[in-house]
Amino acid sequence: MKIPGIKALTFDVGGTVFDWRGAIEAEIQRHSDEKGAGVDARQFATDWRVKMFQTLDRMKVGELPMLNADGIHRRVLDEVLDDHASLKLSVSERDELNQIWHRMKTWPDAVDAIHKLREAYTTTVLTVLS
Repeated sequence: MKIPGIKALTFDVGGTVFDWRGAIEAEIQRHSDEKGAGVDARQFATDWRVKMFQTLDRMKVGELPMLNADGIHRRVLDEVLDDHASLKLSVSERDELNQIWHRMKTWPDAVDAIHKLREAYTTTVLTVLS
């Protein structure tokens, strides 16, 4: 079904296509369980995401130097780990954890849905990070 007057669809991928929360929660829970840290994985994921947007805002106004998405996530990860001090991760563990943003799975129906939408519309992805 095509909606008259609509020629293109744009959407953000975080949370719409990729399950960022589920990926981060699972990884944090694994680390927490292995280390007996008792970290609230859901809160950790929320904190990481919220602080990322706060850091991005500070970069936009020149309070912080420009970083790419990996740099922002890595910087914020250190802050979030300070807030969840029971979870102790080495520098290499932190670097590996930061790569979670590259290993996220899509929602099960996302790829098929995008292909279906492309049959009727031009589609493009928007994101706050690059």
